[in-house]
Amino acid sequence: TWQQLWQLLQALTSQQQQQQEGAAGVPAAAMDASAVFDQYLREIEAVPLTPPPYPGARRLLRWEQRIVLGPTSGQVVTPAEAKVRLRVSAAELAQEARLNDAALQHLLTVAGSRYDPSTGVLSLVCGRFPTREENRRWCLEVLHRLLQEGQARHPSSSFLLGPAGGAAARQAAATAALL
Repeated sequence: TWQQLWQLLQALTSQQQQQQEGAAGVPAAAMDASAVFDQYLREIEAVPLTPPPYPGARRLLRWEQRIVLGPTSGQVVTPAEAKVRLRVSAAELAQEARLNDAALQHLLTVAGSRYDPSTGVLSLVCGRFPTREENRRWCLEVLHRLLQEGQARHPSSSFLLGPAGGAAARQAAATAALL
């Protein structure tokens, strides 16, 4: 993939140089770098990194994190690098987890200021732990607890993550049936 990126960089650089030879005021190298980077981003977005787990699956959880570049990059994890943000659309979360409307409203009430009603996005941020993975795990645990709380107050028979549904529950029921 790096070789393909390098070839793309070279091809785009030569094209941009030919097109921008007469441009006044803007260096050709700066325009080449931005065009190559834009092309690279378009290609990354066009090809999913991993195949969806099932047909029709969509990306529900959106993670934000920082990478700090410096003399000790990769050796020392700074607090800014360990901090993560999880964003999820409340409507998509309710649809995917099969929460009813009352359970969703209760979940959003419990979430408080973490929910932005203007965008419909629930945002969980964690920087408590020294590593990014631990902070991600904390965000996922809080999201799972919020879902469980909404389900506990307003039960739904089709809820996926509780005792009545979910892969773990189905596996436990199958195991019990075999015994």
